[in-house]
Amino acid sequence: DYPTIPTADLEEGEWIALRVDGPSMNKISPPDSIIFVNLRDKRLVTNGCYVISDETGRATYKRWRPNDTPPFQPASYLDIPPPELEGAITIIGRVKRSMIDM
Repeated sequence: DYPTIPTADLEEGEWIALRVDGPSMNKISPPDSIIFVNLRDKRLVTNGCYVISDETGRATYKRWRPNDTPPFQPASYLDIPPPELEGAITIIGRVKRSMIDM
């Protein structure tokens, strides 16, 4: 049983909300913000943001940069290296909204 977070104007999809932990995406989603992830949207779009997991089950939130190595990169004001992912990558869903409380 999980709490429900009310929102408006999200496109059709299957949505989850996650709380951001850490500064690796702070240009887009500062720590403790809430991201809304469409589990039905897995199409990779340059500079799109995604929740992904690797074969170990480790999940992360990163931006897709197909010309970079590795292609899933942080978007941070800090010098944070890209994640070290193991094996095949699974796209959990595309992040379409980030929300912070002021």
